[in-house]
Amino acid sequence: MKEFDTLNLKPRHVFCKDGTNGLDDCGGTFLVTGMIYHLMDVIGKNNCTLVQLKECPKSCFYSNRFAEVEYSEKYSDFNIYNPSMRHVACVNNQDQNWSLGDNASKKLIVGEIYHVSAVEVHDWHTRVCLIEFGNMQFNSTSFSEVRIPKQKES
Repeated sequence: MKEFDTLNLKPRHVFCKDGTNGLDDCGGTFLVTGMIYHLMDVIGKNNCTLVQLKECPKSCFYSNRFAEVEYSEKYSDFNIYNPSMRHVACVNNQDQNWSLGDNASKKLIVGEIYHVSAVEVHDWHTRVCLIEFGNMQFNSTSFSEVRIPKQKES
């Protein structure tokens, strides 16, 4: 598992490896183990490091509850033969004329993480459906696989 980089302040995503009954470290915000969140800020305090998430900006969490999420920002490495529901990052939202695809530039945000609901592989293109957009279809070249850190076995 990749350690949490407390010095890296660029916008990035983190994987919640410990939801601890859904409470934040102040006892109020719901977290879900296995969910990916958007990192907003990293705060060094005494002997610990806290993080703020875009999804709950008024709460702080101990950084050891999260692991880094990685994906290629430069190219699509979308596995078209993996039919499972999974996380993908948008690496390209340029509109492409391809077999009835939806308008990516008006929907997809580069760097945002989405959830795959279905994949249709064709001879010359692959359509990807995302949970966030219902029945809309996008070209697989717009996405990169998100690598979720492996959990340590207890």
